[in-house]
Amino acid sequence: ILGLTAYGESAPAGTVTDSAITDDGQVRVYLKSLGDVSGMQLTLSGEYRMGERMRFDRGTRLAFAAANGEIYLAAEGFVMKAGTEAVLTRCAGEDGAENGLYIYESEKDTLYEGDLRILCDGDVLRCVLTISMEDYLRGVVAYEMSDSFPLEALKAQAVAARTYAMSKKAARADAEYDVTDTTSDQVYKGADGEYANVARAVEETRGVV
Repeated sequence: ILGLTAYGESAPAGTVTDSAITDDGQVRVYLKSLGDVSGMQLTLSGEYRMGERMRFDRGTRLAFAAANGEIYLAAEGFVMKAGTEAVLTRCAGEDGAENGLYIYESEKDTLYEGDLRILCDGDVLRCVLTISMEDYLRGVVAYEMSDSFPLEALKAQAVAARTYAMSKKAARADAEYDVTDTTSDQVYKGADGEYANVARAVEETRGVV
């Protein structure tokens, strides 16, 4: 895989040619696996802001609910209407510290890194996570393979997964999201710090498609 150019022609063994494609390094993931929830709870493991005036500290617990076509937010003893869309934007974090959020309704107790867009569809909430491609892959490769697989196999899977996500970004540029977090695209379940081999495989193939 790593010996192919962008045009499918053979390149000298061990080389990777540069592509002319430019990219912002982000991918929009529809968290379809959450199902049709009318409410959800989050714990912030990093600082986030919502709009220009609201800022939430690390450790803050937030609850969102959909009712009558609007989103309601409960946090730190107050409840407010948030309209039909709420966006939690992640602030810069400290080196080495977790920087993301935990979603109570998700399948695993894993970290969702990036910005979370919450949309109201009647009495149902839909969530789209905007996350860096490399962080996204750490939550994909671990579930396409096992962390116990040989490193080179994990690296090949990381390249394949990155390539797939990039192709979906191009095809769905005008859509609300690029990929889902289910087998409709690639299973994504957030980042688990115990999967060291997966993290290494993603880092050692960074940017390679």
